[in-house]
Amino acid sequence: AGAIVSGSSGTARAKKEALESAGVRVGSTPTETARHVLEALDALDARAGAAQDGAARDGARA
Repeated sequence: AGAIVSGSSGTARAKKEALESAGVRVGSTPTETARHVLEALDALDARAGAAQDGAARDGARA
């Protein structure tokens, strides 16, 4: 991530630590980053599927 470097707050390590402390999963390698992205997409798919299943059930009751 590009940003203005200011003391130690602009280093790659500081950025990674700030993102991780905010709950963002940060990969140390491109492969690890891709794995995190795939896991996040899988989680979104699972949530979307659950929401669709719930809507279908609710519609069946109406």
